[in-house]
Amino acid sequence: MASKDNPDDDGTALVLLCTVLFQERAGKALTQKLNPAWQDKILQTIASSNGWVRYRVGRAALRYGHHSLAASILKRLSEEAPSEAAQRWLMALYRAAAADAKLVQEGITGLEEASAGWEVCSGWGGAGGAGGAAPGGCAAGCGGCGACSALAPAWMRARAHALAALARTLHAARALCTQPPPAIAHTYAQSTRDVSLKAGAFATALRKAARAVGGAAQRYGAIAKTAFHADDATLRHLHISQYTYAQLAQFLDRITSNQQERPPELDNVDLKPTSLEEMIALSPSTALADISTKLFDNPTTGPGITHRHAEAVIGAVRALCVGAVWPRGACAGRGGGALCRVSLSPAWPPAPPDHAATLPLSHRLALKLEGVVLPPVPLSKRQRQRQVKGVQITVTATPHPRSNEKTVELTNIQPVLTAVQTVTPVRDYFSAQQLVSVNTPGLYTVAVEAGFVDEKGELWNTGPRTSIVIKAHEDPSTKGSTQVSRSRF
Repeated sequence: MASKDNPDDDGTALVLLCTVLFQERAGKALTQKLNPAWQDKILQTIASSNGWVRYRVGRAALRYGHHSLAASILKRLSEEAPSEAAQRWLMALYRAAAADAKLVQEGITGLEEASAGWEVCSGWGGAGGAGGAAPGGCAAGCGGCGACSALAPAWMRARAHALAALARTLHAARALCTQPPPAIAHTYAQSTRDVSLKAGAFATALRKAARAVGGAAQRYGAIAKTAFHADDATLRHLHISQYTYAQLAQFLDRITSNQQERPPELDNVDLKPTSLEEMIALSPSTALADISTKLFDNPTTGPGITHRHAEAVIGAVRALCVGAVWPRGACAGRGGGALCRVSLSPAWPPAPPDHAATLPLSHRLALKLEGVVLPPVPLSKRQRQRQVKGVQITVTATPHPRSNEKTVELTNIQPVLTAVQTVTPVRDYFSAQQLVSVNTPGLYTVAVEAGFVDEKGELWNTGPRTSIVIKAHEDPSTKGSTQVSRSRF
């Protein structure tokens, strides 16, 4: 422990001792319920330590799921913060810890309040750490690819969306009792040839909840493909979260589709815990697998949707309503920033689409992208940094829908042009060129996205993504060039 007689002691021994105790308590909590009185002893022990030592102890408590203790430590630290940026970061951690502490204490009854708490802390101004960089500084016309975002706020937003999806699933499960099927549900199910619609609003609400849960799983996967300099433990934690919510989405789809056999999509994923943190993170997945086995492998479970299915869905939500085990990279809280900076020629014009760059249909637009790979800011000092062996450049041209609306959504429109090339950086510098041509007149968004290729050949969606708007039109010089051939007779 730290001693006042030894001025050279930085409190590392106290932090390590508390960490060992946190690990022992977390392992015990997997099999039995603990008395929270031991947390008061920790608070009394670290009361006389400096702020840095208490912060490290609170961060260790977050990593092993002791959210009530972490909230008590972080609340006092946020009141003693030396700067505004540090106060914002500490307040974000405190709000997240307090939300998970309420979730652990109250269960599914506190799910909505915990989801709201995580939503607030994920949008907190200092959630990227004390030195967080504002997104959008990697390229002009940044498309919001998340290349500049730090890992901590991105993971907090994913956690907030996951809890919101769980709350939506809980409401859908209770719809079987609060909104019983109408009298015409059976006839409507026969006309649509969908047996699950006999349950009324329950089936529709559960399908929407399954899509929301699947979106939460995709968020965790997207973060894992973006965190280029994250350590292996952080990436495995993100993959575990992605697998757990994908498993829940598959469970909900299996109920509404009346499919008794388990889909083989997740069978190839083998996630075995290699540490105590991973064992805690995988415990909801194990409980969800047991609930699924008891429901679908039970011979008394008949076809269609019954109250047994609704109870199973509530049990699945209850299994996932546990406190988050913070990844090491998210606990570090280092500031985010772009991994590379790019410049696109022709440059992005800050003008509305009515003043977009014009392109005759008979011509081609020559795009040139130049960039530089920035020095890495690793999230872990104990792991060797990944090397950038190549940069994959993807160019797409997406047409705008013919609509009078000012806000145009291009997410569901397929691009008419997709070109991919990989270049090798030379002394951290890279460049690429691409010719863009379209066949029909109209407005197009030409987007250029960069991604790193590491020494193992794995692609990382690091960004940045920049875009320009062009307006293709017919060449007026070619309109009168065609002449109709006349006969002599």
